[in-house]
Amino acid sequence: MIIQPTQPRHNPTLRERGQSLVEVSLSLMLLLTLFSGIVDLGRAYIASVALQDAVNEGAIYLSIEPACRYVLDGGSLDCNDPNNAEYRARNAGGGEIDWSRTEITVTRSATYGTGDPVTVSVRYRFPLITPIISQLLSRDSLILGASATHIIISE
Repeated sequence: MIIQPTQPRHNPTLRERGQSLVEVSLSLMLLLTLFSGIVDLGRAYIASVALQDAVNEGAIYLSIEPACRYVLDGGSLDCNDPNNAEYRARNAGGGEIDWSRTEITVTRSATYGTGDPVTVSVRYRFPLITPIISQLLSRDSLILGASATHIIISE
């Protein structure tokens, strides 16, 4: 009779559980980072579409009423809200934009007439809401911008 030496028994399930836990934790970190990026990227896309809509609305209004850039532009009471480009831009973007974080620039020549271009631009400090992306970028906001140019069609 041949006697086999006995080997100590190892429980392979304990080792596999530890390995699975490490794999899940590493995968979860990667998935959370990707999900955070997708959430902020989706929000930024919606904000950029709203900004583009806002500047288009402002530029279209200026192409029809080029004298009314801002409230009381040139001392005219005809440019009170809602009859100015800035008001039209701020109210066209919907509720997606925090307008206190924006800079609106309206550009037209000092002497303007039919056929001259008018431009409305906006810069927006877009707030990031996910802490992972904020830490990766080492900032709490991104700068989004939009611009629209139209031709004056009436004076």
